[in-house]
Amino acid sequence: SKSSWLVTNYAKTDEYWDSHFSNRIVNIQKAKIMNGQKVMRLFIFDNPEEIEDQSKILNMQLGLGTEVRFLIKSSFINQQKFKERIKKLETIDFGIVDDNWVFRLFLDTKRRIRRINAVNDEDMLRVAKYLMDEMIKESEIYEKR
Repeated sequence: SKSSWLVTNYAKTDEYWDSHFSNRIVNIQKAKIMNGQKVMRLFIFDNPEEIEDQSKILNMQLGLGTEVRFLIKSSFINQQKFKERIKKLETIDFGIVDDNWVFRLFLDTKRRIRRINAVNDEDMLRVAKYLMDEMIKESEIYEKR
């Protein structure tokens, strides 16, 4: 199986990056990057102003060697190809690890993490991969600001 770490981020960044598990995640990312594995993080924002507000975190991710991309939620959320699959996945905050595991963060309306789960399930993986591929196509590459 391919070794990779492909993740979307929609959770409030202060909640995610100030949390107890963010150091562990950063360390896993560093290890994967050092081993030549692909690490991509696609940040989803409600509006363009959020990009500037979160530049510290985006630049920190770039500094690790992560491919950083971004997408404005309204640009894709109502497209049919996304709607059906987001309904199945139940979140837009998810990750695909090593082409095998799907991690999902379930958020409340204020984008706070309520629940996290990881599954090794073929159907869920297929849905997640399709969503990830389509989101990547819609997204832009972030460059240091």
